[in-house]
Amino acid sequence: MTTQDRGILRDLAAWLTSLGLEKYAPAFAAAEIDGDSLRELSDEHLKELGLPLGARLKLLKAIRDQGAAAPSPSRTASSPAERRQLTVMFVDLVGSTELALTLDPEELRDLLGAYQDALGAEVARYGGHVAKYMGDGVLVYFGYPQAHEDDAAIATSLEAEAQAEQSGALFARAEIQRRQGVVLVLLRPDAQDEAEAAFQRALATAREQKARLWGLRAAMGLARLWTERGERRRAHDLLAPIHGWFTEGVETRDLKEARALLDALN
Repeated sequence: MTTQDRGILRDLAAWLTSLGLEKYAPAFAAAEIDGDSLRELSDEHLKELGLPLGARLKLLKAIRDQGAAAPSPSRTASSPAERRQLTVMFVDLVGSTELALTLDPEELRDLLGAYQDALGAEVARYGGHVAKYMGDGVLVYFGYPQAHEDDAAIATSLEAEAQAEQSGALFARAEIQRRQGVVLVLLRPDAQDEAEAAFQRALATAREQKARLWGLRAAMGLARLWTERGERRRAHDLLAPIHGWFTEGVETRDLKEARALLDALN
């Protein structure tokens, strides 16, 4: 087998994985299916490969709708080898076993559907890719099919918030949300709306928990973002009253930074 052939098979296996059909990759390899022949596959061909009806329908739809995304020999041959950092995250729903024992099947199905939709939306918001839903588990890739240098940082911030939820350590939730905003500001210049939303969530959480220091930090992050957009008055009006909460500890680092930012906005 040539290097090009191996590259095509790797691309094909990755594509099947993205569809949740990775277990059929060996059958495709044994039949020497490549990018060109993939587009010619019919239902009868897939039957010969041993695919059940559901998998056949899913694959045929993917070929029709996303034919351009299917592996092709020309793209594999012309693209140089590339090393990418892939961050893989697995998430499952805590307490799902207990839920299965207490809920009706229809209720459990609706709950899992809502959970998967919510998680899928968050993953997409941070540029990730849901590789597969497995019952109450979700396999997520950051760095595939689209690579970002900051994928590990984004995945870590998501994981931190999930761990806080799971462990009950919600006292740090606002700070974790603020750091998500900081990561997006620094590493994703095209995701400023998402960064603003993260700071807003952090500020709302801090207010709910009456965590003034976390609220000050979130407000500074949001004020800096607005200042960069030219919304200086809005930034000042947000930060000034929050800074005014503090009557002690004015020499601490956070309060000094807040005071300096307010002076620059005046």
